[in-house]
Amino acid sequence: MAGDGSPVSESFIPDLCHARAVLTIIVLGEVLALILCLGPGARMQDFLFRFAVTSLLVQWVALVSALLLCNLRGLFSRLGNPRGGVLAFLIMQLVTLLFSYSAFLVFSPHYFSAAEMGTQIGRNLLLSALISAVLLRFFFLQHQVWLNLTRAESLLL
Repeated sequence: MAGDGSPVSESFIPDLCHARAVLTIIVLGEVLALILCLGPGARMQDFLFRFAVTSLLVQWVALVSALLLCNLRGLFSRLGNPRGGVLAFLIMQLVTLLFSYSAFLVFSPHYFSAAEMGTQIGRNLLLSALISAVLLRFFFLQHQVWLNLTRAESLLL
């Protein structure tokens, strides 16, 4: 995409469309799901079910977010880094909200009470906000390092 003359390379959001990036997202998603299931207060009796549900939710949120970020890189570059970053953050939060709510519609009648829904969705959004903010900051810093290296190389030539 960056080789077609489009301004996509100006976005600090990396190209998440490649197989290596997708594999990294999947592995990190599984690690996150495992950490969430092994956290304080976790009961080992229902570990496999909780891990399966958590893993499914994390993977859907991560992969759909990556797909949207990948497909919207051109828009992010046109908006500039501050507005593009805010839009990317909001997209990840919206995906988290939609999949969290969908998960409760599917699993609520069987495993969760309706009273837990708001609390759990809020928890999911808080975790997503923290992870998204750190991730976007990492992407931005990585992009800045790349720009500085590119400038330094051009000065050497």
